[in-house]
Amino acid sequence: MTTCARCVLPILASEDPLPLEHQEVFAREAHEGASRTRCPACGQDFLRLWREVGGWDIEDIWVYWVPITTAEIAQLRAASDPLKQASTLVMSRTRLVRMPSGTLHVSSESREIGIWMHT
Repeated sequence: MTTCARCVLPILASEDPLPLEHQEVFAREAHEGASRTRCPACGQDFLRLWREVGGWDIEDIWVYWVPITTAEIAQLRAASDPLKQASTLVMSRTRLVRMPSGTLHVSSESREIGIWMHT
């Protein structure tokens, strides 16, 4: 994976809106989805995973981005459960997180709200 100065995770965490372009959808359900985005400057692909976490009175949307390889894109396309595959990829590496408040930060925590319950 090759990133440029524009799409290194700490730099992305300081930009809003993110400079990533939508490429394709791997999975979309009512409360979660996974797609591929790309840095327009260097072509690095990123997995974008979002989950709505809530109940009757809370609907928080958490969004995660991680750089991915061509082989991982092929695995996501072929996966019988692309959301589970996406969750596993996101949790396996340092990621950019957009919290429901809109705040962006870089995380390598072993648990993330909205992901740990699906892996």
